Amino acid sequence: MFKLNYGVLRTEQFQQALLKIIKSADYKNMGKLKKVAALAKQLDSALSESQKQWIALAEKYIQKSENGNFAITGAGPTWIDGVDPLVAKAAIDEFLTHEVIIEAEKLTLADIDCVALSPSDVVLLDAVLKL
Repeated sequence: MFKLNYGVLRTEQFQQALLKIIKSADYKNMGKLKKVAALAKQLDSALSESQKQWIALAEKYIQKSENGNFAITGAGPTWIDGVDPLVAKAAIDEFLTHEVIIEAEKLTLADIDCVALSPSDVVLLDAVLKL
């Protein structure tokens, strides 16, 4: 069991590195496979819950584009008229610090030794690795 904050869980880079571990078909040891699957299940549940909370938060502050998605560009969100950007940014920052308890064991490098990871993947996955 360990804690993980939404700021880490929700990054695309973390998710991409995690997918390398989860999608690998090279596990030979069923114990390792089970450990990875348990972690994946917990992280997926936490990500789903964070998405529900994100949508509720974003609806208060961020405009939606014509396609119904939140209007976020490289320059950042397009705020709803009348929204104080400082208040909105503070609410988003607070959201990203929210910690969830993951009811699974952290992985060791031995658990995932069959997965081709780069050093940057290991850095990105630090929150779920027991180094």
